[in-house]
Amino acid sequence: MLTFKVKVTGHPTKGGDASNELKITVTQKDTFTLSVPSTTLKQGETKTVSISIQRDKDFDQDVTLKLPKCPTA
Repeated sequence: MLTFKVKVTGHPTKGGDASNELKITVTQKDTFTLSVPSTTLKQGETKTVSISIQRDKDFDQDVTLKLPKCPTA
């Protein structure tokens, strides 16, 4: 669980500023991490790159990897 303090301050056109502090608690959901090796390509070159996924304990959803706007050969 993560807890954050947030201070909100209003600046009205009349009167003085007003502020209030809030505490927000967030429960972190299970996620995943992708591991991608650093790779350099020269124009016209091709390489195979392995991308691995490390899932948190209860993360069992499908993960889709999209590469939009990639140049075509």
